[in-house]
Amino acid sequence: VPTKIESAKNAGKSFLDNLKSEDQSGLVTFSDTAQLAKSLSSDHNATKSAIDSAVTGGATNIGDAIAFDIEEFNGNANPQATKTIILLTDGKANKPNGSGFDEDPLDVAYAEQKAQEAANLGYKVFTVGLGSNSDINEEMLQNIANITGAAYHHAPNGDGLEDIYNQISQEMCQYGSISGCKYSDLNNNAAVDELEPKLAGWEIALSGTASSSQLTDENGCYTFAGLLEGDYAVSEAENTGKMPFTRTYPIESPYNITLAYGENLT
Repeated sequence: VPTKIESAKNAGKSFLDNLKSEDQSGLVTFSDTAQLAKSLSSDHNATKSAIDSAVTGGATNIGDAIAFDIEEFNGNANPQATKTIILLTDGKANKPNGSGFDEDPLDVAYAEQKAQEAANLGYKVFTVGLGSNSDINEEMLQNIANITGAAYHHAPNGDGLEDIYNQISQEMCQYGSISGCKYSDLNNNAAVDELEPKLAGWEIALSGTASSSQLTDENGCYTFAGLLEGDYAVSEAENTGKMPFTRTYPIESPYNITLAYGENLT
């Protein structure tokens, strides 16, 4: 019978097998402190190796784990991807403020504060509590998931982890996206005609149910992913330093969009 850590490792590697070559994966481990065990990249085999190398022991520093995830997403994530964290724990938050034994209210608050920071950036945190209800704080894990628009799952033992990871894969499909491109309308006819260039490096802003911004890519395009259903607006940001321009379409800025559940709109 596999131990809890062996089941957790097997489930994590099985989840990675479902990722595509253009997806990114990484690993943050945490006990008394948190550390980036594998940075984001499309090398999922390297992530598997990092999972195999993970060891158990020590305290439970959930807040710092989320902080490391945020830092890695901010620095290395594909801006057009849905950014998802799966937080697996078999303990209660007791670091960096607590003794490392009993749960500390300051550490619970710290973990939920970091979850709010993740939510403000559009990052989702799916939480998985592994073990008996007395060993984990289900209310905190549910709160972290709710804050970020994700879901909480409980695994009494390691047997059900692979099914839970598969379910999370399905739940990730609930998110929608808004995509588009910016182009130079050389003939001012409000249509993208052949040979009219798309413009890279222009800042596009999203507001409404979620707020974000990103630069158009080398093809002049952008995608805001990981969106819940709701009302959004998409517009050009100020783009300080760019050439003077006159908008030909839409006549009135911004685009006002009502996004349905799981809708991918272009």
